[in-house]
Amino acid sequence: MVSNDICRDDQDIWMCPVCDRTCPYWKLKETCLYARITYIFDNNFTVFFAVFMSFWGTLFLELWKRYSADITHHWGLTGLDSQAEHPRPEYLARLANSKVTKLNVVTNMKEPYVPFWKVRVPKTILSFSVVLLL
Repeated sequence: MVSNDICRDDQDIWMCPVCDRTCPYWKLKETCLYARITYIFDNNFTVFFAVFMSFWGTLFLELWKRYSADITHHWGLTGLDSQAEHPRPEYLARLANSKVTKLNVVTNMKEPYVPFWKVRVPKTILSFSVVLLL
C-alpha cells in the first residue's frame, strides 16, 4: 500500500519545493494523512463498486416499474390520464388574483398568467440558500 510507504517513520525523504522562489522543501511524511484519506476512496474495490451500483440501480428501476404497474392495476388507475386532472384550488385562486394575461395559442383566448419571476425565482433562491447553508 502506497500510504504505508509514505508514512514510515524510518524514512526521511525531502521533496522539492512546489514553487520556484518562496516555497520551502518539505518532507514526504507531511502528506501521510492525505495519502490515507485518498486510499479510502481510490482503492481496488472502486471499480467493483461502480459496476455493482450500476447493476443495482438498473435492477431497482425495473423492479420499481413493475411495482408501480402492480399498484396502478390494483387501485384501478390504469385508464387515468394525467392531462385530464383538474388544477389545484390554490393555483386557481392565485390565477384569479393575477392581473397579467397571456394569449393561449391553442384556444386563441386570453388567460390569466402567473409570471415566472413571481413564483419560481423566490422558491429557487430559497432552495439554493438552504443548500449553501448546509
